[in-house]
Amino acid sequence: MQRREEDFQSMNEKLRLAQEKLTVSRDRYRMFFDSSPVGYVTLSQRGVIIEANLTLAEMLGRERTGLIESPLEEFVLPEDRPALQVHLAKVFQSSEKQECELQLRKNEGTIFYTQLESIYLKHGGGPLGQCLTAILDVSERTQVQNDLRVRDAELSAMLDSAPMLMLLVDTERRVVKSNRAAAEFAGRSLEEMVGLRAGDALRCLHSLDDPRGCGSGPSCHMCLIRNTVIDTIETGNRHRQVEWRLPFVREGQTEELAFFLYTSPVSLPQKRTVVFIEDITAVKRSEERIKTLNVVLTQ
Repeated sequence: MQRREEDFQSMNEKLRLAQEKLTVSRDRYRMFFDSSPVGYVTLSQRGVIIEANLTLAEMLGRERTGLIESPLEEFVLPEDRPALQVHLAKVFQSSEKQECELQLRKNEGTIFYTQLESIYLKHGGGPLGQCLTAILDVSERTQVQNDLRVRDAELSAMLDSAPMLMLLVDTERRVVKSNRAAAEFAGRSLEEMVGLRAGDALRCLHSLDDPRGCGSGPSCHMCLIRNTVIDTIETGNRHRQVEWRLPFVREGQTEELAFFLYTSPVSLPQKRTVVFIEDITAVKRSEERIKTLNVVLTQ
């Protein structure tokens, strides 16, 4: 009898210690959950908030108790609600983390951009389980991306409206971006220009001298345009009104054209050089006609 009582007390002590460890673990989880700088929420399959941390409550401008049992889509902009439903469907059908971006509205009406990262909790409450979702405020990142898109659109508009041929090239002199004037000069689409070396893209006749293309032919080492671009790439020096002539194939005809070349390094994460090419062929031909006329008149 005494032995059974001792076994019973020992069992109770083990249960008590296990309960204490469970309580400590739960308290640690709660402390982490509430003190995290990231908004956390557990959701049902229908997107109803089961639990939310204090950070998310602050992000939404609501008391935490006011979030519980509310549908998350209540805070999602109407145009983004279908994306939330698709996101939840993927979460509950997969064991892998799912991500999406949504616009949320705070209690006072302010809209902010968020990134959701969700994972399915198979052993959560209810027969269908739950999902744990981290909600990150990415408004600043999204604003930067939007600003970059606007600037890129403005730059593209400026490039396309410029009458001068303009190319943005990398350290291998391959075209990264081209304006419409350069593409039309070469008889190519803007997409076809990208990735080609400048001479290949613009159809310089000397690019056909060697199967490797622009920069590899016997005349290329003397090409002032090529050497000027290389100098800007290697030293960062700017060049203005570098005059040179080159033969080009245009509309099936070979034609020698005269140019002014301008180069400048560009401050980007990758090393880039912008190349401006001004076609002065008409001006040069006019000058030559005038010189010829003057010679005839002085005889």
